[in-house]
Amino acid sequence: MGWRLGVLTIVPVLAYTIPEGFFMVDDHIVGLQDGRVRLVPHSPEWARLFAEEKQRLQTALTAYMPDIVRDIQHVGSTSIPGIPAKPIIDIALVVDDFEKTPPVIETLQQMGYIYLGTDVVPGRHFFYLGEATTTGRTHHLHMFEQSSREWQQTTGFRDYLLAHPATAAAYGELKAELALEFAEDRPGYLDGKAPFITQVLRLSVLERPMLWTTVHDSETALSFRYSQDVVDQPVTLEHGRIGDSRRFHLLTADRCLLYFEVAVYEQFGDRQQAYEQFVAGLRDKFADLTTTELHDTRVGDMPAVQFGFAWDDMRREAVFMQRDDTLVRIIYDPRGPQSGYIGDCYLVGC
Repeated sequence: MGWRLGVLTIVPVLAYTIPEGFFMVDDHIVGLQDGRVRLVPHSPEWARLFAEEKQRLQTALTAYMPDIVRDIQHVGSTSIPGIPAKPIIDIALVVDDFEKTPPVIETLQQMGYIYLGTDVVPGRHFFYLGEATTTGRTHHLHMFEQSSREWQQTTGFRDYLLAHPATAAAYGELKAELALEFAEDRPGYLDGKAPFITQVLRLSVLERPMLWTTVHDSETALSFRYSQDVVDQPVTLEHGRIGDSRRFHLLTADRCLLYFEVAVYEQFGDRQQAYEQFVAGLRDKFADLTTTELHDTRVGDMPAVQFGFAWDDMRREAVFMQRDDTLVRIIYDPRGPQSGYIGDCYLVGC
């Protein structure tokens, strides 16, 4: 799908004609019926509406600031000048710790916010303002933990587009094209945006610190960092029997599955012996197997050996490391860590 200029499917803001699915508030379009995808040109009124609601939130939540509530920010497409957006004001309420937020949630509900819990969007508490038959949804409120990966990604994406108008314009064109194709299919609209968002997040990591998804193996106490385009929450692989492998697939924003496996063995004397037997087993299974040269690396403070292997259209990388009297084998998809090397792994608790 190209991001072509000239195919913008934006609803013009007219003085008296309200497009289907929209509602008029204060002489400009704001609010949208649930499940629909409709875009309007950017309106400077959105910044004013956010400022008004921020003031209302600050007044209501004064007792919880700054110990629990740390920040209130305008996020989403209505916060980025020049690009079309669904006319719903997205607000980020940043808190110290979700465990401390029950009184905050109760106050928001008393203010009229409808609380939908944490299942709508992973990693956040989600609320909205509005009523289906009168205003539609006019505001979305996302409660984030300040240290969370989701908060870092939300602001990282917004700030990158604010700093790069050409990228923001391309995003606006893509949104308009997808809005035409998926006008009544919000999941399809979101899936269509995902690869673009992934690319922006990859670029933004060069300009500001980002949090990473982590796979933690409880038996070896190793944690492996995956770049921010992985949409899974941090994963813990539980204990297994010696010799068993624990496998997992991480889901990326563009719907790829990244393979990850950890195994612990006692029967091998050293890394070289384990490597040779593992490769021999692979050759028995895959006639077209190709491998890269074995080379030294490190995982945390432990010396290790690493090599890559491929068959058909599949690629994997493997690392063997000695730990006390056991040998640990890690197999992972090289698309996962952004650098493509096991150097993106680190040892927890050392």
